[in-house]
Amino acid sequence: MFTEEYNLTNPFKARKDFKITLYLNGYCIETSARKRYNDVINILLRDTLLDGEMERLERELEFLTDFLQNADFGELRKSGFDGSVEMRVEVRKKGGKFIVERI
Repeated sequence: MFTEEYNLTNPFKARKDFKITLYLNGYCIETSARKRYNDVINILLRDTLLDGEMERLERELEFLTDFLQNADFGELRKSGFDGSVEMRVEVRKKGGKFIVERI
């Protein structure tokens, strides 16, 4: 199982204890995160959602924005998250560090 930690400092902070799952299959982790970001935007713009669903998607969008702006994607690709192997990964943030694990 791959685990990578990155010490990132950023005034934009995603909420604690939030994680996302990304599917890598022919796309690197950065592209997969961008695709999910676009999916979330489209859902928020076009769908009528219950309050709980809306809040969860807003939190995911906040998390994805932080991840896309601050993760070291070159290092993540070098660590095996390059999309050459089909896998699901979990991305979470602990303190100022993103933690990416294959699940």
